[in-house]
Amino acid sequence: MMEGFGHFCRADRATPGERARRRRGLERRRADYEWRIEPGLPSAIRTMPKAERFSVRKKAVFAAGFARAALHVSLAAPRVLASRWGSLAAYDRFVPLGPEPRARAAWRSDAWFARQRLTGINPTVIERCREFPEKLGGSRERAGLRALVDRVIGEMSFDQALAEARMFLCDYSELDQIPCVEGRYMAAPVALFYLRRDGVLAPVVIQLTQSPGKTPVFSPLDAPLDWLAARTFLQSADAHHHQFVGHLLRCHYELEAFVIAARRQLADEHPLAELLAPHFRWLFAVNAIARDQAASDHGTFGRMKSTGMIGGDVLMRRVHRQPFAERTFRCTLADRGVLDRDVLPGYWFRDDALALHGAIERYVEAILRRVYPEPWMLAEDDELQAWAAELVSPEAGRVCGLPGGGAFEGREQLSAVCVELIFRATAWHAALSNGQFEAYAHVINMPHGLYRPPPERRGEVDEAWLTSAVTRRHAVEQVAATYAAGSDPLYTLLSPKPGQWRGAAAGLTARATLTRELLEIQSTIQARARTDEYAYNELDPLRVAEGVTV
Repeated sequence: MMEGFGHFCRADRATPGERARRRRGLERRRADYEWRIEPGLPSAIRTMPKAERFSVRKKAVFAAGFARAALHVSLAAPRVLASRWGSLAAYDRFVPLGPEPRARAAWRSDAWFARQRLTGINPTVIERCREFPEKLGGSRERAGLRALVDRVIGEMSFDQALAEARMFLCDYSELDQIPCVEGRYMAAPVALFYLRRDGVLAPVVIQLTQSPGKTPVFSPLDAPLDWLAARTFLQSADAHHHQFVGHLLRCHYELEAFVIAARRQLADEHPLAELLAPHFRWLFAVNAIARDQAASDHGTFGRMKSTGMIGGDVLMRRVHRQPFAERTFRCTLADRGVLDRDVLPGYWFRDDALALHGAIERYVEAILRRVYPEPWMLAEDDELQAWAAELVSPEAGRVCGLPGGGAFEGREQLSAVCVELIFRATAWHAALSNGQFEAYAHVINMPHGLYRPPPERRGEVDEAWLTSAVTRRHAVEQVAATYAAGSDPLYTLLSPKPGQWRGAAAGLTARATLTRELLEIQSTIQARARTDEYAYNELDPLRVAEGVTV
C-alpha cells in the first residue's frame, strides 16, 4: 500500500517513471526559485516567480486597504496639519473611518499600558523576574530604589512579590546602541511590572537606558507627564521590537527560506508539500510588498521609524543569530518563565496561542504518522532529505539550529519544524498583525518614531515637550500606514481554501479533527470576551489567516 493521500506520495514510493517526471519538474522549478544571500539576515528569493503572484481577488483586498488609507489622510491631514500642536488633545483629531481604537480613551491609564504587555500588539517580551535587575539604578541608588519599588507595589514588599511569582520584567536590551536616523531617537528600556492581588498587572518603574545610573528611574509616583513620557518611550521601543523582530523577521523573512527550499526540493505531489502549501500561499508576494513599501529606506519604516531601515537591519541581524530550535514558540515562553499557565493569569495571548499550537501539533502529527508510519522511512524519502539539506546549506537556506542538522532522522524532528512553520504563519502572525489598528491608530499610544531624546531628568516634560516628540506629519503618516496594513484574510484556519487533500480520506479526517478543536478554542475565546471589558480575540480561529497574507 502506498503511504500518502490519493495521488500524493513520498518520492520513494512513486513508480520509476513518476520519480523521473518529478525530478525533471523540480529541476525546471529551481531555475525560477533562486537564492539571494543576505549576510546576517535570512536567505531570500532572488526574483519572485509568476506562480507566487497575488490572485485578482487578493489584489483587490490590498487595493482596498490602500484606498482606505488615502481617504483617511485626505480627511484628517488638512485639519491636523493646520491645527495647533502643543496639547495631547491634538491626537484626538484623527477621527477614524470606523470604530475608534480603544487606546483613544484608555491610553493614559497605567492598567491599559500594562495590559498591552499581555494582550497588545507585541505580547512577546514580558518575562518572569527572579531577582532585582542589576541594570536598574546605579549602585549608590540601589537601596533607595528598592524602597521606591516597595512603595509603588504597596500591598507587599518586592521580595514577597518575587517569592509569589508576581514580579515581571520587560527588557529591551536588543535595542541598545541601535543607530537612529539623524533627528530621531529611541530608548532601550528596562521596566518592572507587578501582578496585584486583584489580578491586574501594574507598572512599577521604567528606566529608559540599559546603563544603570545614567538616567532617572521613573515611576507612577513621579509627576504625571514625566511618567507619561517614560511610558511613551517604552511604547515606541516596543513598536520597534514588534515590527522588526516579532513581525517582519519572525513571521515574514525567516519563513521565506523554508518556502524556497520546499519549492525547490518537494514535488507538488509530496504529502509534505500538500500539508504546507496553504500556509505558504502568498508569502513571497506579501514579502515583496513589505520590502518595497514598508521595510525600505523610502517605505513607511524608513520614513517613520526612529531607526529607519539602517537601524532596523542592525536589529534584525542582531536577533537572527539565535538558533531555530531556541526561538520556537514554546522555547521562547519557557525562556521567559511564562510557559506555565499558572504564572501570570490573564496572559490571554499565551493561553490562546498554546491552545492553537496544541491543535496544530496534533494535526501535523496525525498527517506525519500516516506518511511515515516507521522512522526509517524518513531516510528513504529523497525529496524530504534534500529539503532538510538545502535548508542548512551555507549556499542556500543557512538555517542555524534546525532539528536534525540537515537530515531528518525521526518524525519528532520533522514535526517540530512543520508545527513551528504553520504556527508562525498562522497564529503567531495573527497575534502580531491583527491588532495593529488598536495599537497604532491612536498615535500617542505607540509612536513609530520619536523626535526628542529621552528625558534625562525629572521635571522637564510638559505637553508641548511630549507633542513635539511626535510630529504632526509623522502622526498623519502613522495613521495612514495603520489603515493600509489592515485587511481581512480570504482564508482562515476555520474557513480554509476548498480542496485541501483533494478528497484523501486520511487528510480529511485529520482536518475534521482540527476543525472541531478550533471550534472549541473559538468558543472559549468568545465566552471570555463576554466578561472582559477589553476582550482579546486576535487569536479567534476565524480571524487567524491560513498563512501570511498581509
